[in-house]
Amino acid sequence: MFNLLWYYEIPPRQAPSQEHVTTKIIELQDSTLLFMSKDNDPVSNAFYITRLSKYGDSISTTTIQSQVCPNGNMLPYNWQFLADSSIVICGWCVSNQQAYIGRWGNLNFPLPMGFFEDTIPTDTTPVNIVLPLLQQPQVKLFPNPAKGQVRVQLLGTSAEATLQLYSVTGKMVLQRPISGAPEDIPLQGLPQGLYLYRVLLNEQVLSGKLVVIK
Repeated sequence: MFNLLWYYEIPPRQAPSQEHVTTKIIELQDSTLLFMSKDNDPVSNAFYITRLSKYGDSISTTTIQSQVCPNGNMLPYNWQFLADSSIVICGWCVSNQQAYIGRWGNLNFPLPMGFFEDTIPTDTTPVNIVLPLLQQPQVKLFPNPAKGQVRVQLLGTSAEATLQLYSVTGKMVLQRPISGAPEDIPLQGLPQGLYLYRVLLNEQVLSGKLVVIK
């Protein structure tokens, strides 16, 4: 039995009547959490990086203007916080149905979990480096956006897992077992649009977004 420790209600920023889309959570070395959210509004091009304490209290929210998608909304389906406090965001542009990737810097957040600073002595002055810790299991779906089928691969583990695909309304539209070997998943019959995927791996849940095009 799992007990709920705390919860945080994500407030809409620009479109109170629209669905609020969120993406994966990143833990920083000071035990605070970052998550990215976005109003599901066709005219909004802003992403919001919210920082929570380990108790679920809001510390700050940073607004990022995408400046990528012309005249419309960029739907994020993956993002990665880097050790230099920059963020890489992949997304799909509604107005021209084109996928983009962009990098935004100078966000001034601490290092994420999985990285640590160390000092290597030299004959002159120390050099600060950033070293990754052991690789955690990851899931890779490509191409994304996908047409007809998508290839799924688990990285960093050989264990069997379960892939689930949901529509934005929360309806499960696909479920099948996967393993560490690359596997092609047919998408015929799925309408074009944005889907949420979950990979159930032992006690872990890996999640993200998949865009299906025709």
